[in-house]
Amino acid sequence: MIQKNYFLDAFSKKVSQKILAVAFLAFNTVMAADAYGQPQYADELKVSGQCTLCHTSQEGGRDTVKPAAFQAWQKGGVIPGLRDYLKNLAGNAKPVLLPVDTQWNVQVGEVPLTIPLIVKDKEADNFAMELTNTANPLAPKGYRFSKKYSIPSTNRPAINFIWKPKAAQKNKNYKATFRAKETTASGATQLSNTVNTSIFVWPARPASAKNVISQFNIDSAKWAAKKLTMAGRLVFKKTAATAAKAAALRSLRLNIKSNNGVVVGLPVLLKPSASGAWISTFTLTATQVPCLVKAKYEKLMAARTVKSAPATCKK
Repeated sequence: MIQKNYFLDAFSKKVSQKILAVAFLAFNTVMAADAYGQPQYADELKVSGQCTLCHTSQEGGRDTVKPAAFQAWQKGGVIPGLRDYLKNLAGNAKPVLLPVDTQWNVQVGEVPLTIPLIVKDKEADNFAMELTNTANPLAPKGYRFSKKYSIPSTNRPAINFIWKPKAAQKNKNYKATFRAKETTASGATQLSNTVNTSIFVWPARPASAKNVISQFNIDSAKWAAKKLTMAGRLVFKKTAATAAKAAALRSLRLNIKSNNGVVVGLPVLLKPSASGAWISTFTLTATQVPCLVKAKYEKLMAARTVKSAPATCKK
């Protein structure tokens, strides 16, 4: 009769369990490594070259896997799980950054430039705003973005670009490219379209206690039927007295020139509405109208390309 060695049986059982555990861990490690950036899986999922769908960087790698993608892999496996993750990701539409005016003006020492950047997004996900052309020498420097807020009339989310340039940045036309970066409920990142604009920085006007206007803008300039029609807005300083405002409107004149400094038309009085909106019209022939109009009002400067200007316009 063979005597059973219970000690050896128990020892063998424990060793077998450890071997199985190590084998299972090794299998999972290999599978995880496969999920962390094997190109064949990207090919099978038809997302080759789009690493940032599942990773936080284009290089891929275990440390860059997005939490939502990792959870999907754990739940459903490499291909089925990630396929479901990508399907849900596709169902969340990318945010749309709405167009902004293509020309802005700001003057050194005056009110900071504020550009509202409005996003259209059905899912109302969280987002941040980016200036993507920072490597450009003529990209704005020293700007900031406001906190997110809602546009009352449309309830759409927006973030303001705010910039108060310094004296060293004067007399240059800066370029800005904006983009919204959205974080979805699943933790994925989506990027909007880009929106481009230009910003001209004017030098500071001479300081004077008599200045009562804090902002002067040209919102549009169009030539049609031998008439140049300009429209814009002006804002009085909050400290300006009523009598000082009235005196300024009686004495100040709008002066306009071409881009090369050729005087256009005669100086005119502005008659702004209660909200500060103004419109002024100049009768000009095709050879008199400027291609770009520069305007000065109480030594505040603004410029605007003339829409529908003829080929013979003044440079």
